[in-house]
Amino acid sequence: MFDRRKQKRTCLAHILSVFREESAQPFGQLLNINPDGMMLRTTSRVTAKTDYRLKIELPSGWFGGKHIVLEAKSVWCQPEPDDSQTYRSGFQLVNLEDKDLRCIAALTEHPA
Repeated sequence: MFDRRKQKRTCLAHILSVFREESAQPFGQLLNINPDGMMLRTTSRVTAKTDYRLKIELPSGWFGGKHIVLEAKSVWCQPEPDDSQTYRSGFQLVNLEDKDLRCIAALTEHPA
């Protein structure tokens, strides 16, 4: 799955919380991102080929807002190798607007 990526994913210097937009329920933590997709650490298994609207909480003072909302389609989900209670889940980003692309670029300018 990883070798099919068109762009390298960037690991972030900040741990960013991710929520389901419609319920405001915690969904996971953002591990890496690029304009094509992202990987989250989640506490429950994510079903592949499911559409989500995910709200990513931005670091304080970043990009003029408190969060961004991205449309994403789940692609895969695997248990963490050293923690049976968390998963790594891959998502394809869809229908990105210019402001979303600028925000992703800003987040990836200072990787970990």
